[in-house]
Amino acid sequence: MQTFYKEFVLLVNILYWLPMFVSVVLAIAFSTLIIWLGGHYFKIKKIYRIIANVIAIVLAILIIPPHWTVPAKKYEEERIAKYNERKEKYEQAKAVFDEQCKKAGEKIYRTVDNVDGIMLLKVRGREEHEINKTVWEVRADPMWSHAAIANLEYGNYIENFLVSGGKKQYLFVDVLEKDGSISRYLDYKGREYVDIKNPNDPARYAVTYENNVDPELRKHWVAGITIKIIDRQTDELLAEKTIFSFEPGLGSKATGRDPWVNAVHCPELKQRWEDHNPTRTFVFQVLKLSQPLNSQE
Repeated sequence: MQTFYKEFVLLVNILYWLPMFVSVVLAIAFSTLIIWLGGHYFKIKKIYRIIANVIAIVLAILIIPPHWTVPAKKYEEERIAKYNERKEKYEQAKAVFDEQCKKAGEKIYRTVDNVDGIMLLKVRGREEHEINKTVWEVRADPMWSHAAIANLEYGNYIENFLVSGGKKQYLFVDVLEKDGSISRYLDYKGREYVDIKNPNDPARYAVTYENNVDPELRKHWVAGITIKIIDRQTDELLAEKTIFSFEPGLGSKATGRDPWVNAVHCPELKQRWEDHNPTRTFVFQVLKLSQPLNSQE
């Protein structure tokens, strides 16, 4: 931002001084031409023409610069005021994000080996109030439900647990529907394709998440999510992971920015394969796949 600011100031100075300099030069040249042609026509003595020309030059220097200076100075003051206001808002928002980051991270209380399938208590997707919005409108909304992992989760939420990197993962994924029924997917082919409805042996271990949509945080473009893994048989919380995201542009769409897609995160997530789809990666850490499944194509 500092580099951009310096370059912008340089551009403003060029745009300010260059037209004013050209205007002064043109005014002096025009007045000189008029005075000398007029003086020659009316046979005015050379000394008087020189004096008139000097007066015209002085007037051009005294009148034209202030004419440019007043609006340019006002514009510069307004620009600096806006920059300072935006900088202050950014620093406040960054401080809020840094404070929330103290709560971020993962806690694994117990892991489970040889898990064949899991249950998803929620499936990530568009909320009802987002259905009539475009993708760009949703991702530019400070209150977007899934903003915390907008640029982290890829692919279909259900399918991610069945296939990863071209390899079969869990044998099945159960999904708890809104009406309380359970849909079992063995090979995901779209939500309309259900392999088994209300299986007799629903998965014991479940995955869910809670989006942090606190208006006080969102007004600073800070979003959060907590992923939880639960033993449904004992109601035991096996593990939880909290991620916070911050949109440093504070929602700016200048030059085609896609606000939440430019978010930064804590814990810091680097550009590695395991950082993509952090929900799936975290679940695989806790609910370990049956060994034969890991290598099955």
